[in-house]
Amino acid sequence: MDEAGLGESRLIRPALGRTPWPAKAEALHGIARAMLAAEGANHRGVARRAAAAAFAAAERVVSDAPEWDRHCLDRLSEAVRLPRIGRIIGLSDATGAGIATGTGKAGSGPVMARRRQRARPDAERLRRRFLLLTCRRTSRS
Repeated sequence: MDEAGLGESRLIRPALGRTPWPAKAEALHGIARAMLAAEGANHRGVARRAAAAAFAAAERVVSDAPEWDRHCLDRLSEAVRLPRIGRIIGLSDATGAGIATGTGKAGSGPVMARRRQRARPDAERLRRRFLLLTCRRTSRS
């Protein structure tokens, strides 16, 4: 999702022979493997779209869990033999706000345990936080 709120969210259909969707992931995201298989998009198409979006954003991707997102994007790009997707920076580094970001592992930490993780709502929440923090920083300058 970009600063204007434009973006997309996709379920990714598991590739044949790839890592299974564990019960812990199903519980965290509220998405069953059967749903991924039935409604998910092909991982190759998702990887290409993610790469195109990252390059359009000058290869800067802001994340509240940069290590985890780097891991996921690397796995996605490796699966389809694309170059590394974008440069991921933490929210604190992007805003200069000196705040703590996620631990880097999905579902870890007390905040992650209290709510389901879903890509679109999480991206919208992160976008609002990013804009609020950058607006505060700009108004103080």
